[in-house]
Amino acid sequence: MEEWPGTAAGTPSHMTAQRTCLAALQSERPKAILAARAAFLKAAEEAGMG
Repeated sequence: MEEWPGTAAGTPSHMTAQRTCLAALQSERPKAILAARAAFLKAAEEAGMG
């Protein structure tokens, strides 16, 4: 949550991934968890990590 590579920190994808991951942790619903996973993977790919 605190560190993200280079200029990818703070991008819309990164911020969406943070919000959806936090929401998934709070709700623990399968749908929220899948949304968080998808958002995180998109942000990681855009940051060149995937």
